[in-house]
Amino acid sequence: MPVNCCIYMKNNKLIQVFAVVAVGLFSVACHHDATQDKGDALTSFPYPESKYWAHGVNTVELGREKAPLFGGLEVDINYSAWQDQLFVGHDLEDTINGLTFDMWLDSLPQPVTNCLWLDTKSLAYDNASRTAHLILEAVRRHGIADRVMVENWDRYALHVVKDSGLHVILWVDNPWWSGISEEEFRIKTQQQIDFLHPDAISGDYHNFPRLSDSFPDQNIHIWDTPRSCNDTNVAHSRMIAGNASVRVVLVDYPFPPDMID
Repeated sequence: MPVNCCIYMKNNKLIQVFAVVAVGLFSVACHHDATQDKGDALTSFPYPESKYWAHGVNTVELGREKAPLFGGLEVDINYSAWQDQLFVGHDLEDTINGLTFDMWLDSLPQPVTNCLWLDTKSLAYDNASRTAHLILEAVRRHGIADRVMVENWDRYALHVVKDSGLHVILWVDNPWWSGISEEEFRIKTQQQIDFLHPDAISGDYHNFPRLSDSFPDQNIHIWDTPRSCNDTNVAHSRMIAGNASVRVVLVDYPFPPDMID
């Protein structure tokens, strides 16, 4: 075989090898970018300007009343496997009222202007995929999929919800209720956060100092703040909202505290 022919074949082989390597590197880069984009999308929730969200907006009447006043609404929902539907209500037996999540969304004056915190009371690992699918169907119809957060305590179920593309809130236990020590609480909560990487963590107002001191790098949501609208309670809500890590304070007041003199 002529020498120049051998050189050509060797060069041709080298070109093929370089081409394969280049394609492989390009594919890895594209995959990394896509993964990074997905992660960014899950962590960059468009919080409204006001930290005060309306708590327990579980009826059509409350939705119509609170939606124009608050940038965010918290609503309890339950998945009924028997009816394969999402219903609004604090307990599963509230499904007897027949208020579906779709109906509740349809009743809001302008759903696209509100952020939603969905407290998924019945969420579990075995229904998480279906629950997430039904939530996405409803909120996409209103163009608010990026403005919805799903809350629960089950990190495994929430992981399924998060993989569907929804934002998630990890409900954090209160040591007073479970009887564990402060150190056990911190270790357990940190393990859950490391597993799930939630968009936010949530707890009742008694848990506020503990969450803000132990997990200041998390977006913190505080619920069940004192419900009576008096000067002491409003000042307390404002104190919590003043913390840099706190992104949401749920209130039962008729108006957000930043509208109350």
